[in-house]
Amino acid sequence: MATTKLLCFLAYQSASRLISATKLLDLEVARKHKAWKKCDSDIRGRNGLDLNRSPSTNFMFGGDSTVVEKRTIWRSMQRKNKDNREKGSGFSEMTVYQSRCKGAHLQALRLVAAFSEGDSAAAVLWNWLGALVESYVKAINSGAVPCLENAVTTLAQRENAAAVQKAAAHYSEQMAQRVRLPTDTLQELLDVHAACEKEAIAVFMESSFKDENQEFQEQLVSTVERKKEDFLLQNEAASTKYCQDELEQLSASLMEDISEGIFSAPGGHRLYLEARRRVEEGYKRVPRKGVKANEVLQSFLQSQATIENSLLQSDKALTDGEKKIEAERAKREAAEKEQELLRQKNKEQQEKMEAQERSFQENVAQLKKKMDEERENILREQEIMLEHKLKVQREFLMDGFKKQSEALNREIEQLTQEIKNTKSNKSFFSKILDTAGTVFMAVLPGAGKGIGLGMKFLSSQI
Repeated sequence: MATTKLLCFLAYQSASRLISATKLLDLEVARKHKAWKKCDSDIRGRNGLDLNRSPSTNFMFGGDSTVVEKRTIWRSMQRKNKDNREKGSGFSEMTVYQSRCKGAHLQALRLVAAFSEGDSAAAVLWNWLGALVESYVKAINSGAVPCLENAVTTLAQRENAAAVQKAAAHYSEQMAQRVRLPTDTLQELLDVHAACEKEAIAVFMESSFKDENQEFQEQLVSTVERKKEDFLLQNEAASTKYCQDELEQLSASLMEDISEGIFSAPGGHRLYLEARRRVEEGYKRVPRKGVKANEVLQSFLQSQATIENSLLQSDKALTDGEKKIEAERAKREAAEKEQELLRQKNKEQQEKMEAQERSFQENVAQLKKKMDEERENILREQEIMLEHKLKVQREFLMDGFKKQSEALNREIEQLTQEIKNTKSNKSFFSKILDTAGTVFMAVLPGAGKGIGLGMKFLSSQI
């Protein structure tokens, strides 16, 4: 089954080939002049061209399906043909036009036949060709000169923007389906993110083409990164709420005893510590508290610090020395918990940086894979064109068109050199990867901080 990206590439390349083959059609029409005498009826009949219809509905590929040729152009050619006949000149400009029309029509049919293995593939192809037609229609009806490159660029921008939306939507949908908030750890959420991001990038690569300077892939990276941050915030909020609710239930008895003054009697400080430890132990047994578990507990303990110190100082069962020892112990435990919380935050920050590094590597890897495939497609298209030119050259020689054959030989030599350059020269693709690496690092600061690893990975892909 032909993939969408191959369809995209071949649609663009085939359109380019139609333009680059114009000279060949001009030359071939001399040799095949007699065979095209009835082309007028073919164009009007088979291809559905009706000179009485609106200029925007006569298409070169047949009926209402492809590139528009205005009625005024056709009539202008008819007048020129009449002049040529009166002057006794050779075959007419109309003949050239007719041969181009039919040649373009056959090229389109061959292109569709190449993808006849799947209806969906053919549908995608026709949709994209239809978009190219729309650009031509607008250009002609506005009085502008239609340009293939402008039409393809407009199509690329529209399709790439849609590809970004499609990929971003896939990421959001998959994250919503696979993640149950709050996650037990940050890494659990980041692992799901990595899997969904990989799929989203693949969706984008499948639907995009001609993404110059990786403008739209950068948009996808930025969009996915924002969505990931939203999920991180949602995860933190869910964890905070869940932990606070659980801790509130566990500490309800403790808070009630404090309010009733149970710990105000001699020995009350020791009873308070025992009751608080029971709350902490119960809290530790709560499953899936999430990333804010320690922070919520630390906040609770800090709120109890004043109460603990008040009970300690008012406990008549303790001597001044014992009170001093207990106060130092309380400070030491609080400091240890602060350090533990700080270590957790540092670990999470490191995990986030590593996630951005993986995102950078995944984007570069999939971009390289796409570039390699497109390079192979370019080579294949160049070789097809070379084969076609060699065939036409042989036919020219057989029919005695030596001058045309020599002119075509220069084009063959140039195309042969282009094929060699495509096979051997990797500097162009290296430049793209370098540019992409810089773009992605700007969006993924975590990958930039690990720039040594990032550039090492980038170099390994070139």
